[in-house]
Amino acid sequence: PQSNDFAAFQIYLDTPTGPAPRRSIRLGTERSRQANVLTNDLDQIRFVANWDAGLGHHLTFGAERETVDVFNLFVQVANAEYEFASVADYQNQQASFINYANAASNNKADGAAAFSYSLNSVYVQDEWDVNDQLTLSAGFRLDWYETDDAPLANPLFQNTYGFASNSTIDGVTVLQPRFGFNWQPDESLTVYGGIGLFQGGSPNVWIANNYTNTGNSLGAFNCRISNTYTSNFTNSNAPVCTAAQQAALQNVDGFNVNQVAQDAVTTSANLGTGLVNIIDPTFEAPTIWKTSLGVSKEFDFTRFRLGEAWRVQAEYVHSEIENAIGWKDLRDAARQSGTAPDGRPTFSGPTGQQALMLTNFKGGETDQVAISLAKDWYDGLLEGVGLNLSYTYLDATDQHAGTSSVAASNFQNLAVSDPNNPAVADSNYEIEDAIKLNLSYSRAFFGDNRTRINLFGQRRSGLNYSYTFGTNASTLFGENRSTQRQLLYVPNVGSDGLVSRGSDPIVTYAANFDFAGFNEFLNRTSLIDSAGQITQRNAYKSPDVTTFDL
Repeated sequence: PQSNDFAAFQIYLDTPTGPAPRRSIRLGTERSRQANVLTNDLDQIRFVANWDAGLGHHLTFGAERETVDVFNLFVQVANAEYEFASVADYQNQQASFINYANAASNNKADGAAAFSYSLNSVYVQDEWDVNDQLTLSAGFRLDWYETDDAPLANPLFQNTYGFASNSTIDGVTVLQPRFGFNWQPDESLTVYGGIGLFQGGSPNVWIANNYTNTGNSLGAFNCRISNTYTSNFTNSNAPVCTAAQQAALQNVDGFNVNQVAQDAVTTSANLGTGLVNIIDPTFEAPTIWKTSLGVSKEFDFTRFRLGEAWRVQAEYVHSEIENAIGWKDLRDAARQSGTAPDGRPTFSGPTGQQALMLTNFKGGETDQVAISLAKDWYDGLLEGVGLNLSYTYLDATDQHAGTSSVAASNFQNLAVSDPNNPAVADSNYEIEDAIKLNLSYSRAFFGDNRTRINLFGQRRSGLNYSYTFGTNASTLFGENRSTQRQLLYVPNVGSDGLVSRGSDPIVTYAANFDFAGFNEFLNRTSLIDSAGQITQRNAYKSPDVTTFDL
């Protein structure tokens, strides 16, 4: 269908409950696009004043107010998503699982969130020309948020967790001091640097989640055909349809959600049992300390017939995250019941209402070194040629990658051993080494008509990845997630450096387990280095990549 009013279908070609690969075909409107409209209207007021105060001091004063009006219609599975256990079931319109969410009215347009907030800023900076060579700058910036709009309060959430669900960013304030210098002893050499606290951008869509998913503005319903049905995406914690609810799995046409499911969503919204996203009542703006030092030097290689104005630049930046952003599952925090043999938490008990809290984490830092060589030729045989060669080293760690606009995806698309307390690890965004070359040529061969040719090439490190268990997190440790995201525990080795049936008392093996093949795999992947431990997130890298674009 050429519209977003059709449901999402997953049709299994293999038995859903069987062994991998459990192949399937997906049809219809993807779950996050069934109701997805976002508009931001921005109004800005800005005042800046400059004052030469004498004795080399140049003062800048400023004030700003930025008001954002957000309209966010985002209702996942607003047309429902279904799983069919086979092609024959699909042909018979018999589903085995339904997941459906909507506004209480079952009109997805009623699920939109509309709110506004303002970011206020005042700042002052003194740029001091100490002498003809040295300039110092120092100042501060004060930012604070204001909003009169709060999410719809959910009494059920407050009764369950003991605090209100409608916190906002109103009153969140951050003071950012900064200092910098620029030293130019001659025209060819510049040394510069600084230190300061910086606020990250305002994550409008992450804030909007908390206005959309209040638990009582949208209702949720899902069930599976029997207690034996599971799949790649449906775990054993999913409720089994009652006799009456079985009708929601029958005569599925993709356009019309059965009245049983619609009634359940209305009831869920009225009870406040839908998905809840909240902002931590103690939430602070994301901030990062940055320290930098750089040098830029221009060389004259005319005596070597290479020309002048060769520019060499080197820069080092160290960043430390003061307040990072991440998510916690309050439901699973309450369900944490024990410890697995390898030390990670386990969960049990009723799953209940999902409640994800946008909160702060401490930890994570970045070290980056960049060196570049650049030259442009304006005459001679090489007239029109440009060269830029650079190398960048990056070492970056964090706790949450924040790869999605959706709280649930941000929380679950992260390899972890302790879901609510992820360890600081190498970042998803880290590219450890990168060498880049840019060659350009520009010449007007015919009158003023200029021809340009550009060659860009790079050799970079591979991306980080993790090893996880191939079984979903629900089956293994009771976490209410069907993703295979729990970090792998590597069995301990014996005195011979190999895994054997008795080398690790907390691990059991099938009778015909292939120890030779397993040990070969552990050594080939370097997993053997983590023997007796839970592997770290993003501790492994894909192969290096070389690309050229002409």
